[in-house]
Amino acid sequence: MVSRVWFGARRKKAVQFTTGFTARNCYCIRRLGALIVLLFSSASHATYNTNLSGTVAAIITYASGGLLFVLSNQPSSNGSCNAQYFELDPPTYSGSDVVNDAAYSRMYARLAQAYATGEAVNIGYDNAGNCGGSGYIRVYRVG
Repeated sequence: MVSRVWFGARRKKAVQFTTGFTARNCYCIRRLGALIVLLFSSASHATYNTNLSGTVAAIITYASGGLLFVLSNQPSSNGSCNAQYFELDPPTYSGSDVVNDAAYSRMYARLAQAYATGEAVNIGYDNAGNCGGSGYIRVYRVG
């Protein structure tokens, strides 16, 4: 009988050791993990900080998938970038922020429709000089 009580107590201790996290500790660890994920995800993706609306004056496409376009009210300067064109890089380009081909196709379609109809389009870009793969103003959003 004594050995059974000792085994039960020892077994309870072993279970307590392997599951030593309390509900409060587990909650804190989840919150810390979520915070770490947010910090790393926001640091790894560049974002735009400026919106600009205008009509599309020209679209230039390349066989490699690159796309350049000009708005009627094109900015005259943009940090170290060449401000002659806006640049939309496909996901295959190094440093591109376009998530996938579907997102790139949607942005291209919006630009083409705005060009064909003469309607204004709203774009999001970084005015601090984060350039595209060809050195022009990188576009992050077309709406």
